[in-house]
Parts: sequence; C-alpha cells; structure tokens
Amino acid sequence: MSLSTNSISNGPAGSKLPSISDAVTVRALLAAIPIGSAICFANMYFGLQTGLVNTMPMQAALLGVAVLRVLRPYLSSALAPPEVTFIDAVASSLGALPFTAGFTGFFPAIEYLASEEEGVSIISPFSKVLLWAVGICLLGPVIAAPLRRYFLLREQLHFPSATATGILLGVLFNDKSVTQRANNCPYNTNSTPCRDHSHLRSINDVSIETARLASQNRNDNEHLSIERTQKGGIRFLLTAFAASFATSLATYFVPILRNLPIFGSQIAKSWAWTFNVSPGYFGFGMIVKPSTNAHLFLGTIVGWAILSPLAKLNGWAPGAVRDWDTGSQGWIIWVGIGLVVGDSIVELSSMVLEPLAARLFSYLATPRIDNALGGGLDERVSLLNPSALFSARRTDQMQPWEHLDDPWRSCSLYTKSMALWLSPIAFIICSASILVVFDGNAPISAIVVTFVLVPIACAISIRSLGQVESANTLAISRISQLILRPLITAQSASHVIYNIAIGGVVEAGAWQASQQMALLKTAYMTKTPPRAIFYGHIIGSLSGAIVSIFVYRLYTSVEKIPSDKFTVPDGHMWLITARLIYQRGLPPMAFAFAIGTIVTGILLGVLRIIGRNQSWQHLVPSGIALALGMYVPPGLTLPRVLGSLMFYICQKQAWFSELSLLCCASGLILGQGIFSIVEMLLVALKVPHL
Repeated sequence: MSLSTNSISNGPAGSKLPSISDAVTVRALLAAIPIGSAICFANMYFGLQTGLVNTMPMQAALLGVAVLRVLRPYLSSALAPPEVTFIDAVASSLGALPFTAGFTGFFPAIEYLASEEEGVSIISPFSKVLLWAVGICLLGPVIAAPLRRYFLLREQLHFPSATATGILLGVLFNDKSVTQRANNCPYNTNSTPCRDHSHLRSINDVSIETARLASQNRNDNEHLSIERTQKGGIRFLLTAFAASFATSLATYFVPILRNLPIFGSQIAKSWAWTFNVSPGYFGFGMIVKPSTNAHLFLGTIVGWAILSPLAKLNGWAPGAVRDWDTGSQGWIIWVGIGLVVGDSIVELSSMVLEPLAARLFSYLATPRIDNALGGGLDERVSLLNPSALFSARRTDQMQPWEHLDDPWRSCSLYTKSMALWLSPIAFIICSASILVVFDGNAPISAIVVTFVLVPIACAISIRSLGQVESANTLAISRISQLILRPLITAQSASHVIYNIAIGGVVEAGAWQASQQMALLKTAYMTKTPPRAIFYGHIIGSLSGAIVSIFVYRLYTSVEKIPSDKFTVPDGHMWLITARLIYQRGLPPMAFAFAIGTIVTGILLGVLRIIGRNQSWQHLVPSGIALALGMYVPPGLTLPRVLGSLMFYICQKQAWFSELSLLCCASGLILGQGIFSIVEMLLVALKVPHL
C-alpha cells in the first residue's frame, strides 16, 4: 500500500502551515540519531583515509522514510514532509561532525602529526575534547539562520543537492507544490530560474530532473509509481550495503585486495601504484561529477607518475615513497598546497568581488534605464539582479521579496531576538573552548580576528555551495591560515598549533553555515518551519559532538594514526600549510615548486571564470581536484575513477534510473563505513588474516 495514501499527509496548497511540533517529534529524533550515527562512522572512516566527507542529505531523508514506514502500524499519526525534513537536518548535521569538529583534519594534525618543536600536543581528556567540539559546532548555525531570507529569498541560490532532496520528498509524498517551489524565482515572472546551473553535471542535477519528470507525468497509477520509486530506492541501497559489507569483510581476511599490484609488484612497492578494491570509493566516484574525477585522475598521473619519480631520482625525497617526512608523498603535498592556495585566491576573490561588482553595475545602470522607461522601477529589484530590470517592467504584479515567503509566524522563525542572545553565547562558548583546550595560552588577538573572519567565511561558503555545489572549505581554511599568520608570530610558543586550531574554527563555521542553508532550502520547498531546521541542526550537532568523539577515540585507540591505511591527508594539509607560511621544514626544491603551482592554480582559476557557462569550462582542471589527486595514493583514486565510469555507462545505456544509482552509491559508502566498526573489533580481538 502506498505511503501517499496511508501515512502521508498531503496538505493542499494554501492549507494551514505546519507548526514546529509537526516537524520536531520524538519518533523523528529516534529515527534520525541512528541514521546520523551511521553517516558519522562512514565519514570518520573515509575522512581519516582521504579526507572525503558526505552529509548524504538525500539518503538520510530516504532512510528516514524507510524507518518510519517499517514502524507505520505503531504510529499514531500520519508522516509528512516536514517531519522527514527534520530527520534530514538532524542526521546530516550529526553525520558531518567528524569534519566539523576537525577529527578528520586539524585535530589529528595537532595530536599525532606535529612535532614536539612545533607545539604541545593537545591529547586531552573527554571533557576538554567535548567542550572543543561543542564550541566549534555552534558558530555556523547561529550565523547562518539570520541569513535565510537574504540567500534563499533574495539571492535565490539553487543548492542542487538540497533541491534534489526536496523534490525527492515531493515525489515520495505525492506533493506537487514541492516541485513547483523548487525553482521559484520571485524576480522573474518567467519560469526560468534566476541562475542557469545547466552546466553542472552532477548526480544531484540528474536526480532533480528525474524527480521533476516523475512529478509532471503521473497517471492513474501514480500511487503505485510512488510506492515503486520508494521501495526501489531502498532496495538498491540495502543491496549495495550488503554487497559492500561482504566485500569489506573479504578485504579484511585477504589484505592484498587493498593493494593489488596492477602494474606489477616492483612498481607497486617502489612507486605505490596499486588498486584498492574499495566499494566505498567506488560509490564516491558515482556521486561526484565525472569532470571532477577526471581532474583527480590527472592529478594522480602528475603527482605519482611524474613528480614522485622526479623527486626521488633527484634526491629531494630520498625516503620510502609513502613516507610523509622523507618520501615523495610528503614532498608532493608541498607542491599540491601551491595549487590549493592559488585556486583559493581566485575562487574566494571571485565570490567576494562578483556580487559587489554586480551591485555597483546595477546601481549605476538603474537611473538611466529607469528614466528611459519613464520611471517607476522598483530599485530593490535592479540592485539585486540586472537581468530583472526588464522583466520587472513587463509585469505590474511583481511583489517585493519580503512578501514572497510563506507567512510564517514569529514562533516558527529564527527571530532577531534569538540572534541577539544566541550569537554572543555561541561566541563565548567557542572562545572558552579554545582557551580551555590550550590552557589559556592561545593568542587573544587571533581569536578576536577569527570571530570577524567567521561570518565572512560563512557568507562565502553559503554562496559557493548554493551556486556551484561546493562549500569551498578547503580554500577558506588555507586562506584563513594565511590571514592568521601576522597575528600568530613565529616567536609565539606553539605558533604552528595555534595557526592550525584557530584556522579550524573558521573552516568549521563556514561548513556548518553552508550546510544549514542547504537544509533551509529543502525546508523552504517542503514547508517546514525554519526554526525546526535550526533546532534540528543544533540537536544533530550537539549529539554528533558526543558520537564523533567516541568514534574518533575508538579509531585512534585501535588503529595507528597515521598509517598506510589512515594517512590523514587533511591533517597533513593543515600542518604543511602552517609550515609553509612559517617556512619550517621545507624539503629541497619544495618551495620553488610550490611557487610555480601557486601561479598555475591562479591561472587555472582565472580560466574557469572566463569560461563560465562555456562548453569548454569542464576541460579546465580544478586546482583543488588536481592537488587531491596528487597527494592521495593512486589505490584510493582509481576506484573513484572506475565508479564514475560505471555511472556514466549505466546512465548512457539507461540500465538504471539515476535515483537508483545514487541509492546504490550510498549503500556502497555506508556499507564499508559501518563495516569499519566490525573491522576494529576484529583488530582488537587480533583475528588473523588469511
């Protein structure tokens, strides 16, 4: 029997808006916490290996529907989109905490990678680490919540993943109004969205089109189709999960599957060219844009087939190839940092300057056009979007943006009064966490400047995620380290550690803010009270702080950090950036190559901006993707490339729907991530390999 007829409340357009109590329920929390914990385990595992993190909003929503569908006979009331949106908010924010709190990046860099000369390690008791995680995860939500009306209603940012999640819920719940709100653009009376994102070839965009077609082509069997869509997606996810779990189990007992010598044992030993039979990375390849995977592969060739032998044979990296201190992997990352910094300078400059230039152009152009048309043009429209100047003139029914949102009462919104007392509390808790963890020795001036940087970084990250489906946290974190350099001088004790940790606060705030705005986009489509999303994000973050600390300590107590299995590349990126800006421990020729790659990164960034919306833009490599391919071992990049190729073939041949492929990829990722719990148990019990 269809969920749409038995357990889904389909309110007609114009019906009474849901209240917070309709979304925030005990059963939603009971469903969200386990789902978020599973995502947390997966993100910790893959984050420590390669720095990959995925909040899985679509998957969390689908799993939330599945869990409550199983419990349907015991539910006292019907399930509705706002409740599932709340599940999504809690689960995805909980699952992202390994990255938010720095447990896959700067925290292990400080605990395990930094030398004694660079600062005192902060391996701390649970209470201190919990204070750190709580303090660092509250900034983003309190900064992002007041910006909802600006970025979602005025700027009309697209947020492809969030839009796909919302439309999926609309299809599952047979609610056509969700699809209608997906591309609602108040500044254009035409049906065309404000911004063209057709050049984005990600799984999320394909899913949006699939869901839209499903919602527009329903027939008399629509309930059966919705049921089939839901059951099919869950079936693919569970089947892939089981296959991934079984493959990971086989990999434990046959370790050679982690390092198959695809070019022979000698090349594998000398140059690290192997293949890891990893279902999780295969799944990651399926959900990432093909062009991004192509750039990763290009980076792998440049880093491991060209630069690695060059550094080794010239004596710049005389150690073993996988050694981070004396080997070519450690040397390559210095070069990769240059690409990241160069790309970041261009990307962030573009994000800041383009809106300012557009506003200046609108301001200068408005009087002339207004006079030519006879006056009466709404200045607010022209200041926002130059293309709306003429569409505004074509209609007399244009409404100001303040009145286009659903008429939520103040009890359903994040109000100004909430912002006035919650924001100072969040900043005080964050300051206290930094001072307590570092025993009061952290530079006060750097902390103060950080709190100025965080809102700016949040705005940049929100805009970036909304426009190009990337939160740009890698760029933001590198730039924040550079900005903090004059405030944390080399004469300060533990200056490298302080630079990493305080820079991590900026990254965490930006990440949390962008993720919450994406959740608010889904909530806008499903008519979920904005305050419910804020509560969900806070609940997920606070519970995630506890879960992620437990998972982090579990991994670090059973597994060696760093190791060939858990190389912590994000941690090395933080540490080496700090060393680069303080010019500490530079390997031979690394600085010269880094300067060259900074210039290369800038040129690539400029080319991508020039080629925006052009057919050849995807041919210009991303500096960040190239860098990731350069320092992540080939064994973990090749499965991603293979997964991307498989997705492309399946899509071209129309063997499976895009939603089915997405669910399959998610099952592969979650299966290997959850198996890591079993693997740690096997390691602790010293179960032998075959």
